[in-house]
Amino acid sequence: MDISMVVVTIYFVGIAAVANQAPQNNVNKAVIFPEASEGGDYMGTPLMPHLASLNLRTKDFVAGTPADFCSRIDGTLNIDNTICSVPLHGARLWTQTTEGLTEDTTFRQSPSFLNYNRNARNLPDWYTGVDPKFVAARFDIRGGKVFGCNRGQQFIAYLSTNGDGVLYLEQAERTVRIVLNTNSVVAIENKPLHSMTSATGESHFGWYYAMNGRFVAAIADPIARPTAVSAPTCAATMPIEMSSSALASAECSTVNFP
Repeated sequence: MDISMVVVTIYFVGIAAVANQAPQNNVNKAVIFPEASEGGDYMGTPLMPHLASLNLRTKDFVAGTPADFCSRIDGTLNIDNTICSVPLHGARLWTQTTEGLTEDTTFRQSPSFLNYNRNARNLPDWYTGVDPKFVAARFDIRGGKVFGCNRGQQFIAYLSTNGDGVLYLEQAERTVRIVLNTNSVVAIENKPLHSMTSATGESHFGWYYAMNGRFVAAIADPIARPTAVSAPTCAATMPIEMSSSALASAECSTVNFP
């Protein structure tokens, strides 16, 4: 098999800001998952805790991967050993590809924070690095094709890329190479600690207002209640807990920022 043609699909699930990068940078877009594990506050509105993780299907590991590889990268296996989940705190992830970046029409349906908040600005500097006080994970998109889909009312962006099949995870002072088979499916998820039924939508979508740190308001901007956008239904192959799809809400969508 030509290792330059290994197809890997990566889903970006939950509270995550897709930020455009300057054209002189070889990173075209960055997907920023805010550190939200302790919850937060936006000018008096409590924000629900969200936990970020990298979810890998064990069947996607290439032959020869150690049986205990999941624990070696600080992950845990689900009950049937089909998904390895790695908690993310101040992590940077990327893949290598020679492809240019293109956008499918489904991705262009993705919500833009500016459409909900006229005071939206670029992400502040503390959200563009990997300081674990602010960033759970940053995924650098260098090329490939980005798409969008819906899980319930939740919009999810995803990347399909041809490359060498290696996903890089930099965290805790080491950079791990995760070598994957072709047609592998990965999810980076910023999942609420509780279901949508136990909190208001503002406690989810409010994270984007808290991230809008370049704009300092004397009075809090009211948190919008986004509605679902038109997009195809997400594939059931995503390595996330699909049984919770009924609780997937537009307030926990990935958005373009700003």
